[in-house]
Amino acid sequence: MKQTEKERKRIAWIKSHSAKLRPNLTAKQKESANTSITRQGKKSMPLREIENELGKNETIYDMGAGRGIDALHMKNEGRKVTACDPNTTLGECKIHKSDVVISNYVLNTVRPKQRKEVLDDIAKSTKDRAYITVRRTGDKTTPSPDGYITKKGTFQKYSEPEELKKYVKKDFPHVEINKNITNADSSSVVASK
Repeated sequence: MKQTEKERKRIAWIKSHSAKLRPNLTAKQKESANTSITRQGKKSMPLREIENELGKNETIYDMGAGRGIDALHMKNEGRKVTACDPNTTLGECKIHKSDVVISNYVLNTVRPKQRKEVLDDIAKSTKDRAYITVRRTGDKTTPSPDGYITKKGTFQKYSEPEELKKYVKKDFPHVEINKNITNADSSSVVASK
């Protein structure tokens, strides 16, 4: 499919404004960081599915935003967005009280101890609700405790929808499987206080 000039310019703009991987990442950081992609400047599938549920005046925290592509799209639409990713130039993720927290494909890229810390930070940052999506299936090159190491050298913990729901319920009293996002490749939940 041929790209139009407008599409090429849009992709170039997004790439030039997106976060870069930080230099000198440790081997453990690279396990997660190397999953960060630019998607040719396109919105992620989870964002496309939930964006109509986001209120124009809600504050949004994109936690583990990778290169920040979704945050750029939301900012361009006039939304109040803050984004973080410890493996990119977006910087460390800290507690940041927001109406909505979005965490797409983060919990599946970190090992158990860090996974628990990330979920705790999501819960502490959420005023109203959180959208959490993880990989359900994928490359299983080398078994690793609690997951797999892929051909790219990334860590992945694949989760079925009910498994993700049960895990997130440790920090949120109300958790529902997000059927708009959950598919053969992804598991997703909406968690609220």
